[in-house]
Amino acid sequence: MDAMVGGDPDAKWLMQGWLFQDTGFWTPQAIEAYLGGVSNSDMIILDLYSDEYPIFSSTQSYFGKDFIWCMLHNFGGMRGIYGLLDHISTAPIETENNPSYTMVGTGITMEAIEQNPVVYTLMSEMAWRSVKFDTAEWLSRYVERRYSTSAAQSPSLQLAWQLFHKSEYSQPWSWSRKSFIERRPYLQLDSFRTPNITMFLQGWRMFLASNTELDNLNGPWMYDAVDLSRQVLSNFFVDVHALFTQAYTRSDYANALSLGDTLLEIADYAERLLASNPNYLLGNWIEDAKKWAKNNTEKSLYEFNARNQITLWGPTGQINDYASKAWSGLYGTYYNRRWSFFIDTVLNAIQNNQQFDSDTYDSHILTIEQQWGFQTLPFPTTPTDDTLTIISSIKQTFTTSNSLYKVLTNTDAPGNDITQAWTQDPQQLQILCDLDTTCAGFNSNGWIKNSVSGTVQSSGSQLYIKVKSI
Repeated sequence: MDAMVGGDPDAKWLMQGWLFQDTGFWTPQAIEAYLGGVSNSDMIILDLYSDEYPIFSSTQSYFGKDFIWCMLHNFGGMRGIYGLLDHISTAPIETENNPSYTMVGTGITMEAIEQNPVVYTLMSEMAWRSVKFDTAEWLSRYVERRYSTSAAQSPSLQLAWQLFHKSEYSQPWSWSRKSFIERRPYLQLDSFRTPNITMFLQGWRMFLASNTELDNLNGPWMYDAVDLSRQVLSNFFVDVHALFTQAYTRSDYANALSLGDTLLEIADYAERLLASNPNYLLGNWIEDAKKWAKNNTEKSLYEFNARNQITLWGPTGQINDYASKAWSGLYGTYYNRRWSFFIDTVLNAIQNNQQFDSDTYDSHILTIEQQWGFQTLPFPTTPTDDTLTIISSIKQTFTTSNSLYKVLTNTDAPGNDITQAWTQDPQQLQILCDLDTTCAGFNSNGWIKNSVSGTVQSSGSQLYIKVKSI
């Protein structure tokens, strides 16, 4: 400290508090002893994860040292619609106004920023706010600022963002936010079930309806339309994957085959969707990396590093898919190839009356992943399709059903469950039930059933019985 002060009398230590997240080792007593070597006036600590896992609140403000309230929010540039808008609009103000805390500022410590712009727009304002405000009112103004003055008079757009606020923007970070499409395929993939997916879908429909209420569809509207639609596809992929896994479990080759085709169809729609907007292109990432090269050897190295960082991130997948990206090109050539191989492996296991051999599969899939990293196939750096046309097709294919179902109110059929879907949207549940020929119906809680016999009265529940699938 003496050397620092010798160079600058106002010098202070600036320290990340991230190490203290290891609460098994860093007890409050250990933290106090560790920080005791520097006087309180000589140090500022970045409380790196204040938005979800603050340390200052369990350590008496780092035992008297000044700290900065930081929002981390994102790891690895993972793209998913999530964020705690109400929390980040209130917690920094409450903490600053609490005399027992020694907060001296706010910060943003994300690992990547090119996702969920509403979260970062709000957090960027918090350094200038000291009085509580209405988050919903702020969001209404945000919609106007982001899209155009006509957005203030767009009932569909305002309602859409109210629904996003109540659904995905009341959700914390979780690895489950990473799209299944972007994860190495397995029969079982950990997921965090949330009822807000259905409300989010309703918001997406309202967002799309606003395209006739605005003066023009500017860049931010198109950017969000792609991202929101990508999330709709990602959510539906989870439910189709669950049906695919159940088909494997009962050795149902025919349904596994058709459901596997649907998984690849969803991934293909995602590829085309992302290819329609300049902000979602793998080609730009790779070409930017290659521009730094001084010769062909460096160019090959930089392209390999660019590919490896967003896939295996290490020779054999040391942090595999940690920095996966929702980019066209990556979906079409990398994720699609992995899912195609996985589906074929599962189908072969069913055909040969064998169990899925995860060890052999892991070895083969790693080879596929490594081979992709050494490829030099160029990718487009400009959009190649029409966003609104693709979204219209997505809406018709994965969120609209014309099948016939008989609806029984205040009724359920206990048992005989195939799986519980994330979505509770009747249209999507009909599509899911149509995809599996063993499905006889479903209830309003998302339980897809192979039999709807033995009905009972159940207040508030609706039972949908398949009559004719289309």
